[in-house]
Amino acid sequence: LDLRSQTQLSPCWTLGQWAEYYATDPARRLSILNVISLEVSHTKLAPMLEGPSLVRDIGWVETLWPQEHISRTLEELRRDPKAAPKYPKVQLYCLMSVAGAFTDFHVDFGGSSVWYHVVRGSKWFYFIRPTSANIKAYERWSTSPSQSTCFLADEVDECVRVELSAGNTMCIPSGWIHAVYTPEDSLVF
Repeated sequence: LDLRSQTQLSPCWTLGQWAEYYATDPARRLSILNVISLEVSHTKLAPMLEGPSLVRDIGWVETLWPQEHISRTLEELRRDPKAAPKYPKVQLYCLMSVAGAFTDFHVDFGGSSVWYHVVRGSKWFYFIRPTSANIKAYERWSTSPSQSTCFLADEVDECVRVELSAGNTMCIPSGWIHAVYTPEDSLVF
């Protein structure tokens, strides 16, 4: 994701291209990029990762989605990585961000409760409780043509900042509105 345009790069980069960019001296980077959608549950990395039991206990995919759909999809994806998943693939993400990256306010998709474990670097999260009033403010903001010039935190009752550094793990329950800032190059699962 390109921070300035908030759009995906086209054509998509390989992991090798990303690694080269990530290793570039920050002063020589031409843009600020953010990998926020690398879901790895069907890769060789998946067996090395497991979310916290709290997330597995409350996540909608883990608790409500038919297990046979998940198992069948994982088998199909191992054979054909481009196969269409038959469930929301939202359990295992690898997030790679460079200093200055920002992901605007959002609610994580698929009814997922998510976890973040910072391996390297740090992240700052800005949380807004999912009250009726705050959800209405979020709906207005997310459909507004002036979204890019209006800071949602100014439109709600409270916004709380949580700072994570290497070694910290945090869980976000389904429905929490949040934004994320990366003050230094980071690797997060």
